[in-house]
Amino acid sequence: MANDKDPLLGALGICRKAGKLLHGYDRVEEAVMRGKACLVLLACDASKRTTQQHMQDTCRGVIPCAVMPLKGEDLRMLTPKPAAVFAVTDENLAHLCAGYLKKASEGGFSQWLISNTKLRILQKILASAPKKVIETFAELTGETRKTGATFEENEVNALLEALTRETAVKDLG
Repeated sequence: MANDKDPLLGALGICRKAGKLLHGYDRVEEAVMRGKACLVLLACDASKRTTQQHMQDTCRGVIPCAVMPLKGEDLRMLTPKPAAVFAVTDENLAHLCAGYLKKASEGGFSQWLISNTKLRILQKILASAPKKVIETFAELTGETRKTGATFEENEVNALLEALTRETAVKDLG
């Protein structure tokens, strides 16, 4: 399959040339756990155990994970050894790949990636000022959460809005 016939394969080639494409289960899993991966992609012929039991459970709630419309054979040109699991480590390149995935599957994948971007911003804020995030959440909802708690998408949106508004007011003053 040539790159001009499948733009997703071309986008993955760009990721590889930029040094932003990881392959292989162990490397991808480590990148997900360390927060380095922006998008996990699985070959459509990857084993059920790999897709369902391992990668999707590893990625759930952390980063987007999707099955590509490409087989391992199609992806061989990207790696020295056969691989069924890939990770894109650059956010802009992940958006590029997600765009081609959306065209291929017509799912809500791009929306999921946008939500993930908001979550990554909140994670950076949490890392630098976790107490501030918890306090802001308590002010907004009246609920108390411990550091490391999970947030629903509407809660993430409300927190980002409140924290961004507060930062903007500080910048004006």
